[in-house]
Amino acid sequence: MTTGSEHSGPLRDRPFIGRESELAAMRDALDLACAGQGRVVMLAGPPGIGKTRTAQQIAEHAVTHDMLVLWGRCPEEAGAPPYWPWLQAVRHYVAVHDDATVRITLGAAASHFAALDPQLVSSPTPLAALALPADAAQARFQLFDAIAGFWQRAAARQPLLLVLDDLHCADTSSLRLLEFVASTLSTSRVLLLGTFRDAEVTRTHPLSDTLGMLARQA
Repeated sequence: MTTGSEHSGPLRDRPFIGRESELAAMRDALDLACAGQGRVVMLAGPPGIGKTRTAQQIAEHAVTHDMLVLWGRCPEEAGAPPYWPWLQAVRHYVAVHDDATVRITLGAAASHFAALDPQLVSSPTPLAALALPADAAQARFQLFDAIAGFWQRAAARQPLLLVLDDLHCADTSSLRLLEFVASTLSTSRVLLLGTFRDAEVTRTHPLSDTLGMLARQA
């Protein structure tokens, strides 16, 4: 199991004080997710208030409940490929499982992941070429459905905490995928935890639409 080694170091070593109400709410969400009632939780606030540190605290709690914790961070710098926070989380999953488990869990999504990030998929036999429909919307739906299916299979093996950090920097494709995956979580053992700087999310910001969509879901 992992809590995301990129978030280790002096920050994690400092004593954590406060945020009891937030932590209590997230612990409740973790319990529900472990019981098969998937949840999405968002941590919002200004820079430096401790969003990532709070996420680390709940990640440490998740590990004690035998959850697998996977991190994906949205970089502030330009140039990251589409779906970058999701690809980071999948890379972490691949890194902590043996090849046979990864192959089974990827399932039909293997070709989709290979198209996004060839290093994610190692196979002794070549993967079948991915035949995408000409319609872009249909192709995106197939991609999202394949990725959502991967997370459902992964969560069937072990409950998951997926942490998507700094969503105010996320690319639009990653946000649309977040919306799709969130809509499939109701019976999955997944808690999806996002953090973002609320001051940067104006009405015209892409994350604003995503937050509205999430708020409309049960």
